[in-house]
Amino acid sequence: MVTVLREISKVFILIILIVFLAFILSDKPLEAKANKLIQDKLSLHENLTREERDQYMLYLRSLNAETNDSIYSIELPK
Repeated sequence: MVTVLREISKVFILIILIVFLAFILSDKPLEAKANKLIQDKLSLHENLTREERDQYMLYLRSLNAETNDSIYSIELPK
């Protein structure tokens, strides 16, 4: 009985350790990180690396991208 309890406790410790490490090592998406910095009124230039800033700018450009399928670019028949 003692060995069963010992093995169960080892399994629980392993599960807790895995969950804890997964929580620590998980990275937030860059957009969430940048939005948090903006909410806290911190500088993106000082708090993000150059690669992160470039990636965030590409993300913003993709949000604001204009498509050529606009209703205003279609010519009406005469």
